[in-house]
Amino acid sequence: MTVSQSQSGSHTLAASLLIDNQLKAFYFEERKSVALNDGTVLTSDYDAKKIPQIRDYISNNKSLIDGKLYGKPVTVKRVKQDTIEHFLLQLERENDGLSNESINQSEPSKRLHQYLQIGVDRGCSDVHLEVYEKRTVIYIRVDGRRIEVANIPDPTYGGQLFAYIFNSLATEKDDDFVEKDANNGHVSEVLECIETIIEAGKPVTRKVKRITGWRAAYVPAKRGGRCTLRWLDAHSEIPPLEEMGWGDGHVKVLRDYLQSASGVCIIAGKTGSGKSTVLASALNEISPDRSVMTLEDPPEFDLAKAIQIQIKPNLRVKENGDEMRGFGYYSKQTLRHDVDVEMHGEVRDKNGAMELTRKGETGQLMFTTLHTSSAPGIAHTLTEQLQVPAAVIAAPDLMRLWIYQTLVRKLCPHCCMTMEQAISHYRHIPTSNVNFWLENIGKVCGSDLSNVRFRNPSGCNNCVMGEKGRTALVEMVVLDDEDRDYIVRKDYLKWQKALRDKGFKTVRDHAISKIKSGIIDVVTASTKINNLLPIDTADIYRTFKM
Repeated sequence: MTVSQSQSGSHTLAASLLIDNQLKAFYFEERKSVALNDGTVLTSDYDAKKIPQIRDYISNNKSLIDGKLYGKPVTVKRVKQDTIEHFLLQLERENDGLSNESINQSEPSKRLHQYLQIGVDRGCSDVHLEVYEKRTVIYIRVDGRRIEVANIPDPTYGGQLFAYIFNSLATEKDDDFVEKDANNGHVSEVLECIETIIEAGKPVTRKVKRITGWRAAYVPAKRGGRCTLRWLDAHSEIPPLEEMGWGDGHVKVLRDYLQSASGVCIIAGKTGSGKSTVLASALNEISPDRSVMTLEDPPEFDLAKAIQIQIKPNLRVKENGDEMRGFGYYSKQTLRHDVDVEMHGEVRDKNGAMELTRKGETGQLMFTTLHTSSAPGIAHTLTEQLQVPAAVIAAPDLMRLWIYQTLVRKLCPHCCMTMEQAISHYRHIPTSNVNFWLENIGKVCGSDLSNVRFRNPSGCNNCVMGEKGRTALVEMVVLDDEDRDYIVRKDYLKWQKALRDKGFKTVRDHAISKIKSGIIDVVTASTKINNLLPIDTADIYRTFKM
């Protein structure tokens, strides 16, 4: 075997792959090596386990290309992993979404394919693979609710899944799988997905095979570990802002901001609260006459009007240097690309926050996300946790729009219960906390309860346990100079009162509006909104018996 020391990733992508069923299995079992029709093996790793098998198979096979490669030496060239993935994805597409089971018959691959397909069939956002001392448990998260789909009394079952994901399947990973080390990567899997198309003016639902993308994150734990697979491209199309569950006023405010020349918009919320979807929908509305770039880890949507850059926070710029290919590095690079609108996927530290504000002050329209629990709380998170000077946050016209969002499951309109039906149902279940809310709903929603509805725990054919889909609860701060004055003085308590005096609507207000309209269940909302029914702390203390 001849081994080329070329490090180039520029080998022609137009060259044809050498393909038969056995070679397909070799290619997809490890996803590190492929062979071309001229007998060259391309690999992203000279130590890849499949190289000798591919080499021997080509050299000893008289039927491949009429025996033209039989007995001839095989050249191996190193290329980038992205090049290998290009060939593999092309092969999957050319085979009309070739089933992963037919490509890779290893037991862990079939297990993973099965669980991902179950998740896709039920509209999941995440798949959780959890290993404990004596068992492996598989969950999927659907509309925010975690559902167990398998419980296997064998921890090695999950360990094999972890090893398969990070040794054979994942790309752009931190490293190969080591049980004691955290790891991150990207997984592609061909699955059957439900898509809705318009035929003869009517929506038609059908199943199609397509390549799905998942972000894989592993963390070790005592006597086990967990791998979370987030479905990145669950939406075949980016939903418009009107379908987010926002109010008309919310949509108008964000669209007005999109027309601005510069400034910063921050969208806050917990993991899985729809922040990335909002950003994708907003960026999708920007006119193509404005230059748009995003920095993401990893990109979650395919934006037709933006150049999307995947940052590499764990990869050094230079082999022996200290600078990493994170948000700060690529943010500096984009200064040379005449950008009008820029999105940084997430603010994680002071350096990232300072880079964001610097861009906002120098004439670009900036977007980012932040993990915090309210729109006004963005100020405290930036100044106290990320150590950004309050004077920077309060600079005139810099911070323009702060948004907090959370997602709440929607009631099923086919089986939800009226107040009377809920009272009749739950009077026989005195231990249910629903009775508490039936007694106190008036304190939250006032006297008009005619449209209030409750979840039917039995559900129906159209839902899961009385709920289906999710809607957003939103609060927005449209910053003005009065707000900036409170921020620079860090007078957050008085600022909260000043906001309410100006008419600021909290996420609690939005929740109450949707409860009164029969869109969401008050009990479900109470699990997402703190103090939905405020209780005086004096009343709490009186319950303490000494």
